[in-house]
Amino acid sequence: MTDTAADYEHFARGALTRYGLDGASLRLLSFSENATYCAERGDDSLVIRVHRPGYNTRTEVESELAWMEGVRTGSSIWTPEVHAMIDGGKVAEVVHAGESRLVDAFEFIPGEIAESPDSGIDYFDLGAITAELHRHARSWNRPEGFRRFRWDLDTMLGRKGR
Repeated sequence: MTDTAADYEHFARGALTRYGLDGASLRLLSFSENATYCAERGDDSLVIRVHRPGYNTRTEVESELAWMEGVRTGSSIWTPEVHAMIDGGKVAEVVHAGESRLVDAFEFIPGEIAESPDSGIDYFDLGAITAELHRHARSWNRPEGFRRFRWDLDTMLGRKGR
């Protein structure tokens, strides 16, 4: 079965209550490895990200969110603040029509994606950000249980497992 953004919207809607946004509207932002939506209710807005099944484990998603927070608090790079659910958890498992998806949420930061021809991205600035990410990754103390898959040539082409 090939999923569409509309298929993922059910899971995003199912997570809204957990993140304190009952009745919020959803607007699709991106559909690629995951589906991301802007959830808006009054002055409140969050990015709701619905993960593709089998792409990342819960541990890998939680690790990514920990790294995002580490970059946000330990570098000069502006990354979105991770938004916890009402119960304090950061990753929801939402079930719809017998299927489940992992869902997380973070601060909405307006802007353009770098791939957009109208983004005005300065590649010198992008290089500086990349260098700062490398510096941060070398000095950051990973939390216990941290796990991310390798995104190198072999894993991108499916020649190796995680």
